[in-house]
Amino acid sequence: TVDARMLDFYGGVGYKKLFVYGRERHIETDWDELIAAIDTHWRPIDWDPQPFLETFPLPLAFNPLQQKFGQKFGDRALLERIKL
Repeated sequence: TVDARMLDFYGGVGYKKLFVYGRERHIETDWDELIAAIDTHWRPIDWDPQPFLETFPLPLAFNPLQQKFGQKFGDRALLERIKL
């Protein structure tokens, strides 16, 4: 299975499909096969943070596109409205 955080991340950078290499736990990893799969399927990410932030499933208490790290962190009222 693929971690939902990875699906969110790759969805946020524009991937519609995600290649996953997997083996059953009892089968020894064929490292040459794994490296060949990476070489075949890996593509660099064209990073644009806006789609990534739009994909985030909760309201942003801190928007890194509008605030610098080290400034007052977020909006307490917004944090209090987030239902977990």
